[in-house]
Amino acid sequence: MRRFFFDFEGQRIPVRRDEATEFYEVDAAGALISKRPLVMLLGDGSWAVEGREFYLNRLGNKTLYQVVHVEYEIELHQQRGLYGQLRRRVLVTKVSDWDEVEAEVKEALRLRLEEA
Repeated sequence: MRRFFFDFEGQRIPVRRDEATEFYEVDAAGALISKRPLVMLLGDGSWAVEGREFYLNRLGNKTLYQVVHVEYEIELHQQRGLYGQLRRRVLVTKVSDWDEVEAEVKEALRLRLEEA
């Protein structure tokens, strides 16, 4: 991946779009489902705080997730430079939305009625 820089007082500073917030999906036990990010947002991801819920919309298919943990890392791109970039790694877990919960409850009730 090619990085773009601008010069400021003799220092090469990476442009802001290289900043990223990476979202990784974990299971109920906290184990990573995949080593690849579920999604990566370029730019500000400060809204991603522990406990926050959000929908991920993939081509009209919306899935509800909850932020479990946020880890921050600042990368310095020059040995003697002062400028760095913030990198957020966000662990998220899938949450059942109300439609899914309602469907599961209705199915469980239907099965109970059939048994009786």
